[in-house]
Amino acid sequence: PHLPTDSRNPPPAITIYQAILRLHQSMSPNAAIVELHDIEGQVTSEPSPLGTEKRPAMVAHLTGRSSGLVGALDLTGSFLPDSGFWHVTGSVERFRFSPTLIRQLPPQIGQYLSQVSGFECLASCHFEVNSSETAAPTFEVKGEISSGRLQDPRLPYPLESVAGSFHCKNTLLQLRSMHASSGGTQVDLHADVHGFSIRSPLVVRARVVDLELDSQLYRSLPPKLQEMWDRLNIGGRVGGDIQLLYDGLHWTPSAVLQCEDVSIQPWLFPYPLTKIHGPLKYQNGTVSSAQMQGQAGGQVILSSFSFTQHEPEWLGRLQVESQGTIAIDEQLLSALTPADKETSAGETFVRSLHPTGAVSLTQVAFERTSVADSTWHRTIDVSVFGMSINYDGFRYPIFDVRGRIFGQDNYWMLDRFEGRNDSGRILCSGNWQTPPDAPTLPFSLNFQAFAVPMVESLKHALPGDAQRVWEEFQPSGSVDTVLVSIDRPPGATEVSTHVTVEEDNTSNSDVGRSLNLLPRTLPYRLSDIECKIEYIADRVIIHKASGYNNASRISLQGECTPQQDGRWKADLDWLPQTRLMVDAQFLKALPRSVRDSLVRLDFSGPVSVFGKSQVIFSDEIDTLPVTVWDCQFDVENGRLADGRGIGNLRGTVWMQGSS
Repeated sequence: PHLPTDSRNPPPAITIYQAILRLHQSMSPNAAIVELHDIEGQVTSEPSPLGTEKRPAMVAHLTGRSSGLVGALDLTGSFLPDSGFWHVTGSVERFRFSPTLIRQLPPQIGQYLSQVSGFECLASCHFEVNSSETAAPTFEVKGEISSGRLQDPRLPYPLESVAGSFHCKNTLLQLRSMHASSGGTQVDLHADVHGFSIRSPLVVRARVVDLELDSQLYRSLPPKLQEMWDRLNIGGRVGGDIQLLYDGLHWTPSAVLQCEDVSIQPWLFPYPLTKIHGPLKYQNGTVSSAQMQGQAGGQVILSSFSFTQHEPEWLGRLQVESQGTIAIDEQLLSALTPADKETSAGETFVRSLHPTGAVSLTQVAFERTSVADSTWHRTIDVSVFGMSINYDGFRYPIFDVRGRIFGQDNYWMLDRFEGRNDSGRILCSGNWQTPPDAPTLPFSLNFQAFAVPMVESLKHALPGDAQRVWEEFQPSGSVDTVLVSIDRPPGATEVSTHVTVEEDNTSNSDVGRSLNLLPRTLPYRLSDIECKIEYIADRVIIHKASGYNNASRISLQGECTPQQDGRWKADLDWLPQTRLMVDAQFLKALPRSVRDSLVRLDFSGPVSVFGKSQVIFSDEIDTLPVTVWDCQFDVENGRLADGRGIGNLRGTVWMQGSS
């Protein structure tokens, strides 16, 4: 019954039994309804103090429940009619919060829950609500959450088994000591949400254990982090502390993580690093690590890096070093070219060496400090152990190579390379450049070989023209020194080769170690060779050459040059030291025209030779060489008819001729 407004007498108490309260989403007949039933309680009034005109305060205590929504509701409230102030306290047990409930609530209420629209849980709480005619309602809720599940497009995975405590007021939602899991990932977090609109700022601090770096996590990241992810090609599992700040417009993530079993393949040096452990930090747009330890090629690898995006460019530094030797394989060679780039000139040149074996990465560093500089500056310092090389430009295999490869930007250097081939000791040094716009790669390589066996593999390593000269002289044994320089200056298209062979006949006294020749044009075996022969610019220059066959000694100098028909011509100067013992072996080696004359004379004995001769070597068509001579022959103690005819011949014979 309606009481008179001036009545100070308390109204009668109202007792409620099995009441139902329905909250319609709207006035539509099809609107969703939230129903609270089994409501029981009592509404009473408190007498006004004597001597006052105030109307009695109304007091209510109610209990109820809602099937599938609230296990138990207990509330106590009071209302002061004169001031319009009302106050409600109470508790809720087993309250099932869900997206379905939010959709069923009137928009005036549901709008405040948009930030948690993907959350469902069981909650028990205590609450307090105050309001008056002149002030908006204020509320405060404190409680516990259990059996929660959060699915939000801003998160990579649904969070399961969410449990913890919460504190909620008009402009603040606080989550404390929250624990959740997602697959094998465990999450502990605290959060502060400053408001209940979609643009309300929030702060989330989480500790993550065993977080998998997979495609789902990738898709949830901001574009900047996705780009860095792509550049590092990262995978594995991490744990650590994550902070998410949202100001209503932008997200600001930061993280300090510990890599547990991570793999990366950074775009600057795309060599796969696995089983990585160490700290990983992301803050203010910079991802960095002071020191990571992983494995590559079965060895321990240390790495550090720091990358920052300056729209749209990335700046920073990457450094890698190995604690042991790693195998030279396809992956390591391919890493000499950054990811998604055309094969670099540096990789092409290293591949031309056909290296095998193992290296130690002393330092691999990439750095870029300015947006104005578009280049990532590169430093690669590699120590080589037990390597083999077989360079395309000089296909002479070198084994058991030790040394250092150093690269700085577009400049590369081979430093103190030393190896072997059979009994030969070989040193190698050189440099090459990889200018980005150059049509050819400038380089210079120098080989120094000592005690080199004259074997087929060395012959086939020489330029084709030098191989033909080799075939004419048919060397065997070993040579003291072979110097090979191969280079292409900047701007040049052709490769030049310079070969120098030096032999000192006093240095190789061991049997089989000295250099021997058996010229095809003059098949007279010469041993104990002493020479200096140089191949340069399609010429073979014989600075000096001497050798012995028993009592005979040949000493000459000259030059060999290619002819237009493809054959080679040798212009030789016979030096005064030449002294030939004319005997059956020597006669057999002479051209037929000369040999027949000496045979008819039955001449023998020592002859000194001084003068010039020319030989055009045979080829596959012309099987006989062409020989021209203009020489002076000094006879000493010569004999005709083995001395039975004329003996003790002395004199000089000058001869010109050809055959």
